[in-house]
Amino acid sequence: MVAKLVLDQLEKTGGLLTPLTLPSVNATTGQYMQNDGSGGLSWVAAPADVSGFSKVTYVTATDATWAFEATTNKAIVEVQASGGAAGNNDAAGWQGGGGGGGSYASKFLDSTAIAGVTPKLNILIGGVAGIAASGNTTSITQAGTAVFTTITCVGGGGGASGAGVTGTGGEGGAVPTTGDINMPGGNGGGKDAGGSFMGIDTRNRTSAAGAGPAACGYGRGGRGGTGAGSPAGGTGGPAIVIVWEFV
Repeated sequence: MVAKLVLDQLEKTGGLLTPLTLPSVNATTGQYMQNDGSGGLSWVAAPADVSGFSKVTYVTATDATWAFEATTNKAIVEVQASGGAAGNNDAAGWQGGGGGGGSYASKFLDSTAIAGVTPKLNILIGGVAGIAASGNTTSITQAGTAVFTTITCVGGGGGASGAGVTGTGGEGGAVPTTGDINMPGGNGGGKDAGGSFMGIDTRNRTSAAGAGPAACGYGRGGRGGTGAGSPAGGTGGPAIVIVWEFV
């Protein structure tokens, strides 16, 4: 014979807690018990919008129809523009100006921004600049049924070449205006490169003269070249967009 306990309420012995009244019907598959705050217990379905990390994507090439996963309900997007390239050098003892860093923004997109059966992004990746040229704009705009304000980050300015003087450094990309976090790029100065949110300091050349090294990381400016023979300036760091998806 199977023993069983039959009761309608549960209450802690000697306590002052409200008695818990058990449901009067059976649960269906997958249901959970919830309390109404007054001691009444009932069966309910699990929440449909329980949030959790799903996927991260690193986008380094332009894609006009980038698509979210079908289960994605929220997302965080990060946008880092490319850095400017440094100027080269045209006279011994002088340096090309360092490139400016690209600006950065991040934004949370809620379920209303990416609702619908075809939530997509139009991602424009700005290319790496040539010698003494500025970095390029990187942006995310609406595509499909996604609805949000365009996020635009500006590339860092190119450094000037040095001819008998040290070249002027490029300006950092202007601070964005439509992200939740908005950061400008750092200014280049002399041969030194401007920083970026996703770039790290560039290691200097191993000799007194030579081409400027390329930027380390994303969005940092290139360092200037120095010495005789017109050594080239370093290239700026590339752009990147990172998309974090949540269900």
